[in-house]
Amino acid sequence: MPLLQDQTDAFIVRVWCEPNRARTPPFEWRGSIEHVESGRRAYFRDAAAIAAFIQPYIDQLLASQPAQP
Repeated sequence: MPLLQDQTDAFIVRVWCEPNRARTPPFEWRGSIEHVESGRRAYFRDAAAIAAFIQPYIDQLLASQPAQP
């Protein structure tokens, strides 16, 4: 049976608000997400990009699961 550690991916998500050139609302939300083990990082402006970044790691974890009888 694989260890839980072998079935885990960790990510660091950072979110911040950036003012526009006029420094008046609306401000832009930005962020970055990093896969801890590989160091791979991406920057984003919307939450959908977070899911898109994580999805390949989920797919890989699911593919490594043994087939259920």
